[in-house]
Amino acid sequence: MGHLVSRRKLLVWCKKQWKHILILFTVWTVIWMLGLTSSDTWKSLLESCRLHWKKSPLPAQSSIEDVYRRAKMVKSACNIAASPDADVKAVTELLRKRLVVPIQFLIEDKYKVLFCQIFKAGSTNVKRLFIVANRQKNRTSDLDFMSDKAHKVWKEERTLYQYLTPAIKNFEETTKRLLENYTKVLFVRHPFERLVSYYRMMFHFTSFESDDVSGISWHLFNRVRRLFHRPMIPRDRSKNLTQLFPFRDFIQFVIDHAKNTKDGSWKVDGYVDTHWLPISEQCFPCQVRYDIIGKLENFDEDLDQIAKHIGIRQKILYPSSMKRKTYGHVKEAFKTLSPQQITELKRIYSRDFKLFNYEHDE
Repeated sequence: MGHLVSRRKLLVWCKKQWKHILILFTVWTVIWMLGLTSSDTWKSLLESCRLHWKKSPLPAQSSIEDVYRRAKMVKSACNIAASPDADVKAVTELLRKRLVVPIQFLIEDKYKVLFCQIFKAGSTNVKRLFIVANRQKNRTSDLDFMSDKAHKVWKEERTLYQYLTPAIKNFEETTKRLLENYTKVLFVRHPFERLVSYYRMMFHFTSFESDDVSGISWHLFNRVRRLFHRPMIPRDRSKNLTQLFPFRDFIQFVIDHAKNTKDGSWKVDGYVDTHWLPISEQCFPCQVRYDIIGKLENFDEDLDQIAKHIGIRQKILYPSSMKRKTYGHVKEAFKTLSPQQITELKRIYSRDFKLFNYEHDE
């Protein structure tokens, strides 16, 4: 049985890496034909391959036990020694006092799921899963923001779902019912990747998929200038926002934001700030006590396992254009930061690092 599992993993990996394998085979064939198969040449080639595969490791294969285990690890990190069930009273109070955005907790009644949305952690693609499954399709292309049809679909689906907020009918009873009877799902992402992903979306590309977000980008840029008592700059599409507002300045804003919102001197702008606020401050993991936790770093496999668990039978296919692209950009971006800034970020996101088993230096 173990041999079959290993063989399956190898086949999945080969399928994903076929281009690299073809390149290596072609290079070796050329070397052999040219008679360059000396030991020194071979050693050099092997070293190049070793460095390449170090950057592109064998992808981890998820099982439903993996997403369960992460949830158990969170409960352990929260020192939950008694009942593993959600703390309904605590969640009710947190929703009243500390809910960041009213669309944070999505209620999916058909599959009985309570999903806490974390922006820049795959939340849009998880919603695509629900929408496509409800429409009995197996592709997400209809929900690409590039098409007019997609805008219509997204607009229609806004009325399909309810969200768990104090404004919902029978709030306390509904909260108790959802926490006790629905599968509580959370997707997380490395804190530093979320920061870089949001910055690249807002200031490098000024677009989400193909949706223009430059207006929001300029709004945030001038909000930062106002908070730092700098003169406002009129919106100008010809100007490069990454030069006007480099990554290190954005990070300094995030650091100052954490301090100033805590003491009340700044207000949280929910729909913007939720993109970088710590997950632990938005989804209340120690109180909600999630049943399953997925990771964006292993999105396809985790989402597939979660879909099976909640009863979605069809295979949902995601084009590569809708998937995570920040990997590889984090180190480059963080080279522009000071040691003090990095230390502050580690402090701000320390709880996320601990709860979701991320390393500072990944």
